[in-house]
Amino acid sequence: MLENIDYPNPKSNLRQSILRADCENCFGLCCVALTFVASSDFTINKDSGKPCKNLQSDFRCGIHKNLSQNGFKGCTVFDCFGAGQKVSQYTFNGVDWRDNPETAKKCSMCSQLCSNFMRCNRIWLKHLS
Repeated sequence: MLENIDYPNPKSNLRQSILRADCENCFGLCCVALTFVASSDFTINKDSGKPCKNLQSDFRCGIHKNLSQNGFKGCTVFDCFGAGQKVSQYTFNGVDWRDNPETAKKCSMCSQLCSNFMRCNRIWLKHLS
């Protein structure tokens, strides 16, 4: 668990690696938790808690290689800083929102909160280095 990791050095590569997204261990939370507003960044409106139409059954994006060309420029600049896999694997113990639909909203809210927290950690680490 993350709380058992000892961080002896604020400039440690371990600390920075904890803030990296690991999509292989995530349930596509960025494709579910975020709200999309039709604009130059997204071609569709999408409410938070609803899966993006491009999210596949394996939790991968069906248009990931061509996001900008398909009108999803906003996705190309998003970084959860590791929140997705932490919420998926630690908070929800690997039980995804599709297998347990009543947790979908909780998963979405937790992902947003964790992502904001991870962003703050990233900023804090930049100031330490």
